[in-house]
Amino acid sequence: MNLIWVKKLKNTVSLVYGVKGKNIFAVGTAGLDHIYEMPFHKLDFVYSSKLTKNISTKFSVDNIINPFQRFELGNNSSSSVNIIESSLILREYKRGVGISLNLSYNF
Repeated sequence: MNLIWVKKLKNTVSLVYGVKGKNIFAVGTAGLDHIYEMPFHKLDFVYSSKLTKNISTKFSVDNIINPFQRFELGNNSSSSVNIIESSLILREYKRGVGISLNLSYNF
């Protein structure tokens, strides 16, 4: 086995964790409060390798935790608006996990 070739490989492994905070998704109108995108956590894995001077690869897995993403009506609607729902959650779903593999050539 040619160990000189193995020593020239440039590998990078990253595990990236992040939290997206609560933000306004839609501005409230007609006495209703704003619709908020609620906080969620995200974990990504990225492995990249430079195989030669010109060829590199990258493998990534995005959104490993795959949490629910929730959109919720705020609870500061005007008193003239009567909401009789048991929950203010308007939409809740899982975005899914993304997997990608890239091969690139640099001139």
